[in-house]
Amino acid sequence: MPISVTRAIAFASVAGAGVALAWKKPYADWQREEKAIRQDIREEQRKARISQSSSQQPRGLSRFIPPAVAAIDAAAPLTLMQSIGLDQWRGELCGQATGRVLEVCVGKGENFPHYDKASIEELVLTDVDGEVLQIARERSRQVLEGLRVETCQCDAAGMLPFPDDSFDCVVCAFGLCKAEDPIEAVREMARVVKSGGKLLLLEHGCGSSALINTWLSLSMKQRFRKDGCFYNRPVERIVQQSGVDILQLRRRHAQTQYMVVASKKEPGALEAQRARKELPRLARGG
Repeated sequence: MPISVTRAIAFASVAGAGVALAWKKPYADWQREEKAIRQDIREEQRKARISQSSSQQPRGLSRFIPPAVAAIDAAAPLTLMQSIGLDQWRGELCGQATGRVLEVCVGKGENFPHYDKASIEELVLTDVDGEVLQIARERSRQVLEGLRVETCQCDAAGMLPFPDDSFDCVVCAFGLCKAEDPIEAVREMARVVKSGGKLLLLEHGCGSSALINTWLSLSMKQRFRKDGCFYNRPVERIVQQSGVDILQLRRRHAQTQYMVVASKKEPGALEAQRARKELPRLARGG
């Protein structure tokens, strides 16, 4: 049997074992790892500034590593895989947006071609980066001609500058991966959406395979340095812990890409849920 085939069979066996061992570490572990990565990157940046100011040349083996090699993204194959069919998912998600819509972490406006302009009354765009937001604004004039579009520079993980129940729908595509506190970011989105409205989320995160998740974890620091993105977060758990109701959850590409449709909990729903859980215990106690 050729060596290449043997290796393929061995890899498939390991991958199968990885799928059976779903990675379910506590969310607090993710937070500690992300904090450590941020601290490491800040320290690297500090040392780089010192090196530049003292005009020091690279030492040791780093002198012989070409910049192109050092910049290789170890997770590039997975990133390429996740791009397959992405436009279709953007279309399915953004096609549900109606009424007054807020798009959080708009980036450069990749979602614009997928909105149904006839169903939207107004589109409000937000991003923490003012330059990127301006690019989105200019693109909206071309792609969303005739639709009322407003912009607001703000951080989704902080307090969104809108009153409660302001929007019929909130859209966020690949923004939670960059939020310092993604749970709080989802809570803010839920706060500004109306009762009966929808949260439409598209995100990448951890998969169901221990093999894939280990790979993502090992390349995480490099990816954050490049894009400021934590793309191995437990997205489903984040949305659940934010306190919203998940209406639809779909995953693909080794379970690393998520489409979530959610709604805010109705007033008193959490209390009613707790009460229902208490009834059997009280009955047994009586």
